[in-house]
Amino acid sequence: MSAWRRVAGEYMPWSARIAAEAPTPMALWIELLLIFERAFDSGDSSRVANVMRYARWCWDSPSSDTVTAVACAFFEHLPVHGGIRKAIPSLFSRSEFERLRDVFRYHAGDTVVDELALEFRSPVVSKEARGRR
Repeated sequence: MSAWRRVAGEYMPWSARIAAEAPTPMALWIELLLIFERAFDSGDSSRVANVMRYARWCWDSPSSDTVTAVACAFFEHLPVHGGIRKAIPSLFSRSEFERLRDVFRYHAGDTVVDELALEFRSPVVSKEARGRR
């Protein structure tokens, strides 16, 4: 079993079937983005946290296919969703944001990413995000 499938099942047990049926990491992340958006919109913080944990694992994966998949099918879409865009400073540490800045720019553009960068410079950032810095 591929590492991306195995870890998806470990981090998100509810995704085991989806991961097993996905032919590629990209296909899995296309599905996970929709699941993440629904979870975020409904306030399902547990599912949001599970997907974010798996996204971080994929972003640090030695597999370029896995890194590309999470970047292109997940991360670059987050700043386009209004509610998620506002939550980015609480979902990511400053160093994570800096690593993802160009990825976020792809769909959201310079203005949105520059506004987000200002949020990370603000002293009012969640305790959760501060802990990851």
